[in-house]
Amino acid sequence: MFPGVDATKSQTLFHYCAHATRRLVERDYVKRQLEDQILKLRKVANKDVKGKLDELERQISATIAMEQRISKHQGEEDVFHRKLKDKMDILEKRLGVFLENREERAERIRILERKVLERLSTKTQKITLIKDDLKKLEKMHKDLAKSGKHKKQLGMVNDKISDLKSRLRTLETT
Repeated sequence: MFPGVDATKSQTLFHYCAHATRRLVERDYVKRQLEDQILKLRKVANKDVKGKLDELERQISATIAMEQRISKHQGEEDVFHRKLKDKMDILEKRLGVFLENREERAERIRILERKVLERLSTKTQKITLIKDDLKKLEKMHKDLAKSGKHKKQLGMVNDKISDLKSRLRTLETT
C-alpha cells in the first residue's frame, strides 16, 4: 500500500484502534443512557421514584460491569501488545545481526578471493620468469658448449639450470 510501511504492523495497529473506538462509543452510549435516566428521575413524580431508583441502580451496576469488562479487556490487550512488541524487537535485533554477519562474510570472501587471485597471478608470473631465464641459460649453455672454452662458466650455467628446473617443478606442483 505505502512503501516502507509494514502491512502486518499497520493491520495490528488498526485492529487495536478499532477496538478502542468501539469501547469509547459503548462507554458514551451507557453514559447517555444513565444521564437520560437521571433526567427522567427528576421529572417523575414521587410515587414512581422507587421504581425509577431501582432501574437507575440496575443501570449503574450495568455501567460499572461494562467499565470493568472494558478495563480487563484493555489490560489483556496491553499485555498482548507488549509481548508482540518485545518479540518484534527481538526479531529486529536478530535480523540486524544476521545482516551484519552476512555483510562481514561477503567482505571476507572478497578478501580471500583477491588473495587467491593475487597468489595465482604471482605464481604464474614466477613460473613465466623462471621459464624465460631457463631458456636464456640453455641458449648460453649451448653457445658455451659449442665454443668449447670457458669450462668453469659452463659448470656454473649447468648448476644454475638444474637449480631453476627444480624451482620450476616445485612451483608447478604447489
